[in-house]
Amino acid sequence: LWENRGAVHRLANVDAYVGNRLNLTREHERLLDGLRRSKPWLDLYSTRYVLRREGHRAGPLHPVFRDEGVVVYENPDPLPRARFLTDVRSVTDVETAIAEMRRRGFDPRRTGLVTGAASPIRSSVARAGSHERCEIIRWDPGRIEIDVTCDVPRWVAVGSSFDEGWAASLDGRDVERLRTNACFLAVHVPAGRHVLALRHETPRLRSGLAISSISLGSLLLLGLLWRASRLRTGTGSGPPGILRESG
Repeated sequence: LWENRGAVHRLANVDAYVGNRLNLTREHERLLDGLRRSKPWLDLYSTRYVLRREGHRAGPLHPVFRDEGVVVYENPDPLPRARFLTDVRSVTDVETAIAEMRRRGFDPRRTGLVTGAASPIRSSVARAGSHERCEIIRWDPGRIEIDVTCDVPRWVAVGSSFDEGWAASLDGRDVERLRTNACFLAVHVPAGRHVLALRHETPRLRSGLAISSISLGSLLLLGLLWRASRLRTGTGSGPPGILRESG
């Protein structure tokens, strides 16, 4: 959604993406500059409704509601936030991915352009059968869980912003997550039924907490040593700088 004026029109201010507020990084801005208001862009961001002022169309979408100079357009078939990709290949960098995504014919429903892979990737599989599934069972801030069932190894695309803080696990075991389509996440899943989990931690949070814990522990240890030395010398237990008067 864009040009959302929130409570003025009795709508919640969702700021660009329903269900998961994306960080608009430089990659997002470059991607949006080429795809804004197009059907592939709306699909890529799983956007169902678009809010526009009267007189401003929203690409190929049809209006479903009008009120006080505002028109709501509906995208009838947005992409799910977790889905199988059928055509996945690696590209050299994010700029190359963005350039290819801007070309006519790019289909985010099946194509994934992966960057950062340790070795070249080229995967092409048939569309998922009716019994294969990729269903979100949990979508909370910093935690996503997806129930995946597939007959052959597949790539699962997740509609959340790629960030170094994301870590992926499959049935409790750590797996690699890769940047796909410039701004999003993808994980390779083997055949069978699995639970794919994604968890997010703020970069450098663990190291910061460790440093804080060490500092706090050091202060406590110094305090205990200081108190022990005061008791041994019989000089009292008051803190430094306090004169204890006798009598």
